[in-house]
Amino acid sequence: MTNELTLDQARDMDAAALRAIFDEALSQLDLFLRDACICYLALLDQGAELPLLHPAFRHAEAIATGALSPRVAMRHATNRNIIGAMAGLPLDLQDRLVDGEKVKIAVMSDQGRIHSDEVCLEQMSPEQMRRAFGADGVRDWQVQGELLIKGQSVQSSRAPSKPVIRVDRETRDIIINRVRVSPEDLEPAFAALGLQVKPFMKGRFKPVRIT
Repeated sequence: MTNELTLDQARDMDAAALRAIFDEALSQLDLFLRDACICYLALLDQGAELPLLHPAFRHAEAIATGALSPRVAMRHATNRNIIGAMAGLPLDLQDRLVDGEKVKIAVMSDQGRIHSDEVCLEQMSPEQMRRAFGADGVRDWQVQGELLIKGQSVQSSRAPSKPVIRVDRETRDIIINRVRVSPEDLEPAFAALGLQVKPFMKGRFKPVRIT
C-alpha cells in the first residue's frame, strides 16, 4: 500500500484493488491502535497527562490485553452492548462479525415455536447477543433456543408489576404508567371493582378498596 494514494486515483480503480488496499489499511490501523493502547496505559501508570483521545481508548486495557479487537473498538467504541458482547471472544471472530459476517440466532414465532434466523451484529438486540455469544464463540442456535425458552418461562413466572398511577393536576386526567384517561372514564370502572383512587405519594395515586 502506498501513502501517496489520492481520491482521484482511487475512483479510477476497480473494486478488487480498492478492497485489497482497504483491508491492508485496516490491518495496519488495528495494529497501530493496539500498540497505542499499550503505550497509553504505560504512560498513565507513569503519571503522564494525555489529551482527550478517540473513544476507542476507553477500552484501552481490553485492547492491550487482547480481549477486544481494535477493529471492534474503532467502529463501536460507544456501543456498550456490542463491546460487552465481543470482549473475550476470539479476535478473528470479532473481526469477522464487525465486517458483516452473519450470526445464526434463535427466534420465537408468534405461535411460540423456535426457529433460526441469520442477522448481522448491528441488528441484534442485547438479549440476542447474550444468548448467542459464549466464552468459546457463537452458541448453536438450538442452544440459544433453550436459553430463550428458559428466559420466557422465568419472565412469565414473575408476578406482574403494580401500575404507577398519577393524576395531572391541571386536567385531572389519570395517568396509568404512560396511558392517560379521564376521571370520568376510569372512576366508574374502579367503583365497579369496589375501588377508588386516593393519594399515595406526592403526585402519585393508587387504587384502594372502598371501606
